[in-house]
Amino acid sequence: MLKKKEFFITTNKGFYHLKNGHLYQIMGNNNGFFAIASSKNKFFTSCTGSNFSEGGIVSFNFKHKKITDLKIEYKISEQSLHGITINNNYLYLVNSTWRYDVNEIIKFKIQYNSLKFIERIKPKIIYPFLHINEIFFHKNNIFVLYHNWTKKTKIPSQLCRFDNKWNFQEIVDTKFSLSGAHDIEFINNSLYISNSENSIFVANNNKIFFRNKFVRGFTYDLNNFYIGLSDDLPRDKRKSSTTKIGIVNKKNLQKKIINLPDIGSIAKIKLLK
Repeated sequence: MLKKKEFFITTNKGFYHLKNGHLYQIMGNNNGFFAIASSKNKFFTSCTGSNFSEGGIVSFNFKHKKITDLKIEYKISEQSLHGITINNNYLYLVNSTWRYDVNEIIKFKIQYNSLKFIERIKPKIIYPFLHINEIFFHKNNIFVLYHNWTKKTKIPSQLCRFDNKWNFQEIVDTKFSLSGAHDIEFINNSLYISNSENSIFVANNNKIFFRNKFVRGFTYDLNNFYIGLSDDLPRDKRKSSTTKIGIVNKKNLQKKIINLPDIGSIAKIKLLK
């Protein structure tokens, strides 16, 4: 089912291109990669280095089925880079961890041949939430997903809504308990989210279970969802994870699991149109 599809995939071992049923490593050497975002024919990914050493944003052009012009756009040493979101020609990079006191979103202007740093944003809330994973712009709202290190703190992951000036508005009632959540997106005003540590992908209030799997990374086309499935392992063992993609039919929610070579724990998947 994947032979006619084309994807970019990030893991804690590299950046991969799945094309015509064949998997190619584009960047890696044991460096981890997380986000994938695009603006026209330009793609951006967040590199977390080796064991969260110096990281940064890497860009490349993807045109006529070819990857060209790989470029390091931005470097940062004290980092735990996660999601990238592009909105109105601005790029927002999440830099957040519980290992030290950093919980910020770095904003850049996307220019013709470079990124221009604009500001560091630190959303203010009155709750003891920590470790932002993702942000998502929807209508006039900004949704911020807090991981909260649920396994350690026992605080469920939380989705918070801010206005477009980054003023906190509310905790969103997702109608289910989240643990180590990732991948927020609104499709036709319905919420889609990876309830990662509970082995569930939530699609418009439908819970899709993947037993004993860490669910993270999803993309979709007209007929299917494509969901990243890895082993739920301690951080120091995640590079040995098996790697799979779950394919879920949108109409009947039937599942099929596709095995990939063991390329580590999946962070993101992006279907190439």
